[in-house]
Amino acid sequence: GEPSQCELLCGNGTLDATFDTDGNAIAITPLLGPGPNATARYPQLTMEGGRLYLAWTTLQASGQLPHWAIHWMMSEDGGATWTTAPGGAPLALPVVSDETGPAPRITLDDEFSLDTWLSSFIARKGKLHFAYLAQTTPHRQHYLRVNPAVGKELDTTPSWRAGDSEIARLDGFFATGEAQPRLFMGSTTTDGRILVIASTDEGKSWLEHGISNALPAGMYAYAVSGSRALGPKGAVLGHFTGVEGTQYSLWFFRVKSATR
Repeated sequence: GEPSQCELLCGNGTLDATFDTDGNAIAITPLLGPGPNATARYPQLTMEGGRLYLAWTTLQASGQLPHWAIHWMMSEDGGATWTTAPGGAPLALPVVSDETGPAPRITLDDEFSLDTWLSSFIARKGKLHFAYLAQTTPHRQHYLRVNPAVGKELDTTPSWRAGDSEIARLDGFFATGEAQPRLFMGSTTTDGRILVIASTDEGKSWLEHGISNALPAGMYAYAVSGSRALGPKGAVLGHFTGVEGTQYSLWFFRVKSATR
């Protein structure tokens, strides 16, 4: 049916504002609070069926880099209450947003000082798919699949490869569709070309789905992002900022769905 409400996160996830389809506020709820070690930043929402999921990056309580960790939680009643697992007891709001609070953490114990950053996450077939980079030397790239009921099921670290290509980025985006057999990830190659990879086995393996020519000389792609929902005919739709010295330009890309 038609959606009956929308969710809007404000103040780096500290407030959850719920509106009806006429734009009237239904509720404004304190959602995430600071912890002794870190505070919430850059929240992301994804939804599948009647389940709403929230994930966020944290920043040290001092407000200084590095970013600290990544957490998630879920709601089965449109954001009225939040839990750490399906059917779980409601959490007291606001939820302490760092590792001293109850929300599950996906980052590893040795990654608190490595400036981790949630690139993207998406819900698909009852599982959560996460992408993040831990800035070790060399970098440690994670693709994770999480079962909300039991926890992590799959982690590609230290690298995430698709054919001859490798993803190692702070940005990027997942995309899929309800009837789509593939899960897509849009990002860039390590040599700077736009890359879309795809999995037909829910993240166990990945193949190159589309790859661009080299960008114009002297340009690199910054803040690669896009639509989680596929476009017409199953196309992956994305955008990025092209940076050339002090000049910036906005670019759009579309990668067609595979026909075979």
